[in-house]
This record gives sequence, structure tokens and C-alpha cells, in this order.
Amino acid sequence: MKGPAVRQQKRSAVLIILSIVTVALSSLGLLRFLDGIRNWNILASYAPAVLPLYLVLSGFIWGAAGLTAAVGIWFHQRWALILLCVDIAIFTLWYWLDRLLLSRSVDANFNWGFSLIMTAGILLYFIGSIFALWEETE
Repeated sequence: MKGPAVRQQKRSAVLIILSIVTVALSSLGLLRFLDGIRNWNILASYAPAVLPLYLVLSGFIWGAAGLTAAVGIWFHQRWALILLCVDIAIFTLWYWLDRLLLSRSVDANFNWGFSLIMTAGILLYFIGSIFALWEETE
């Protein structure tokens, strides 16, 4: 005799792509974390007290938050979509504050227009995907 029937949930193309994109972006955060640890001494020679810790902590936070959201999305959890919305909002704010306040060189801000357009496109992609998946989640 078999146990109770397990409801098999199909994963839509939007869910699969959103999960893959979220894992890919989270991986960049984890690479930042690992690279910050590996190159701590080199980074400390540029900004002894701040830079290594800033890179390591921000990489870990973005990597962990993104991976958590991606796993939750994969398993059709509504809380993961909410987490992803919060992640995206905070990351966008953090990116632009970092860019405008910490990266004050002319070279770093040369392509701000392109960055603004890319930010808007990425926000539209994530928001559209999240709305498309809202009814698929529990």
C-alpha cells in the first residue's frame, strides 16, 4: 500500500528562469565574499579598517539572502517572493548609495546613464516575474 498522494507541482518557465537568475546573482555575492577573504591582506593595504570587512560582509549577506530566496522560490513558497522583493529593493538602494557616495571617481561614475537603464530593466524583470509567480506559490 502506498502512502498519501504527494501533489506534484509543475515549475513554470518563469519560476525556473527566476530561480536560475537569482542563484547566478547570489553566486556573485558569494564570490565577492570568498574573494574578500582570500585577498584580505591586499585589500587591507588600500583601506586598512574598512574595505576587506565591507566586501566580505556585503558579499555574504547578498549571497545568503539570494540563495535563500532562490530555494524558497524553487519550492513554491510565497515568503520567498516577499524576501526577493525586499532583497531587490535593498540591493538597488545599496548599489546606488555605494555608487554615488563611495565611488566618487570620475571613471567609476562615467557610465551612470547605462547603469540607471540597466537597474530599471532589472527591476522590471524581477517585479514582473514575482507578480507572474504570486498565484503559483502557497
